[in-house]
Amino acid sequence: MEIFLSIETSSEICSVVLSKNNNLISERRASTPNSHASELTLLIDDILHENKIEPALLNGIFLSAGPGSYTGLRIGTSTAKGMCFALGIPLIAINTLDALISQVKDSEATFLCPMIDARRTEVYTKLVRTSTHEEILSTTSCVLEPNTFENYLMEGSIAFFGSGAEKSKAWIKSDKAIFLNNIKPKAAAIAQLGFELWKKGKHENLIEFEPFYLKDFQVKKSTKPLFPPVIKRESYEK
Repeated sequence: MEIFLSIETSSEICSVVLSKNNNLISERRASTPNSHASELTLLIDDILHENKIEPALLNGIFLSAGPGSYTGLRIGTSTAKGMCFALGIPLIAINTLDALISQVKDSEATFLCPMIDARRTEVYTKLVRTSTHEEILSTTSCVLEPNTFENYLMEGSIAFFGSGAEKSKAWIKSDKAIFLNNIKPKAAAIAQLGFELWKKGKHENLIEFEPFYLKDFQVKKSTKPLFPPVIKRESYEK
């Protein structure tokens, strides 16, 4: 029986899961939002220690590859790649939007549309047909407007879910729009999809792999001077 570690850092709350084949053993979630840098390795150490599993026993690592938080994805990726290099095990990357879709069961909507908040009026999204999981719209960033998804809504209903779905209500007013609650990125969903790819032998190239950022990290220019002004002090001899 093979043992896997799954890592999800694309959202505010990072989580890890330990699984044997497709069976979840244990799960850990960060207690504080946006604490990936300080808590991720602690979560991994804790889950391995409690289950008495040495890192050398891991057969692979499943990683939430984005889109999502730039900083979160960078931390998760560097941690996962570091472990894979050190242990000589493969990395399997999962599209975070696909992990959201996997959590929607028995939907009667024509299409499924996961959304991840990308700030302002932008979301990361994709669109799949519910009955066949055919990809109608591939992973992209989308600026919400009154006519967003209008053509697809003319064909049938759409289930919107994920962190970006709530704010999309202000733009998508169709009676064919269905908004689902409490569907978030989590390591348990990554573990299930990761095992399916593992069985198919779909591993990442550790050297070349980069997460699905979709857009460049935006650095805000500070309005404060880089160095404080020098105050000259005159010395007087008495």
